[in-house]
Amino acid sequence: MRIHALLLLLIIVMTSIRSLTKTESLLGAWRLSSIDKKDNRYCIYEKVKQLDDNSFGLQFLPKGKLRVCQSKSWCPVGETTINFETVEGSWSMLNDSVVQMQYPHFDSQVKDSRIVKWDDSNYLVLKRLRRFP
Repeated sequence: MRIHALLLLLIIVMTSIRSLTKTESLLGAWRLSSIDKKDNRYCIYEKVKQLDDNSFGLQFLPKGKLRVCQSKSWCPVGETTINFETVEGSWSMLNDSVVQMQYPHFDSQVKDSRIVKWDDSNYLVLKRLRRFP
């Protein structure tokens, strides 16, 4: 009986450590590197030291804080450059492979869920599951 209890406790601790490690790996700034041309739900991000004001990116901060660098306008028709803005939001891990993000986008609040995959420690692949609104 004691062996079963110790084994169960060990499994719980190992699962918690694995989730914590994945969450810690997500922390930091990530610049959008590319979007899959066949399925635009897949976005590849490269780890950077800080967000750049002139490119799309995400910054996962401790305590569930999030910064998103995004386009200011919906469709920059006639503009020669994209104007960016950085907005504040929040994030949380729903489980060990799905991150949920909330942040303002134009006139609404986005609630975005994505599957997290790491190519290695410098690249992050996010697959959009659903986005509200």
